[in-house]
Amino acid sequence: MPETEADTCRMYVFPKLYEAGWTNEQINEQHNLDIKNPSAGEALEHKPPEELVESILAKERRIVEITGEIKAILRKGAGK
Repeated sequence: MPETEADTCRMYVFPKLYEAGWTNEQINEQHNLDIKNPSAGEALEHKPPEELVESILAKERRIVEITGEIKAILRKGAGK
C-alpha cells in the first residue's frame, strides 16, 4: 500500500502515463509553482472593489433596460 502521494503516483499514475506514450522528460515529479508562468500574457489590472460593484450595477441596469425593450417588441409582435 502506498504511504505517500509520490508513492501513489509511482505505483498507479506513472505506469498509465508510460502506457500512453509519455516520456520521462514529459513526466516531472517536482514542479516549482512559485515561478511565474512564462506563457502568461500581460498582467491584468485589478480594479478597486467599489469600481467593480459600480460596473456590475451599471451592466445590470442595462440588462434590465434591454429586457424591457425585448418584452415590448415581443408584445407588439404578438399583437397585445
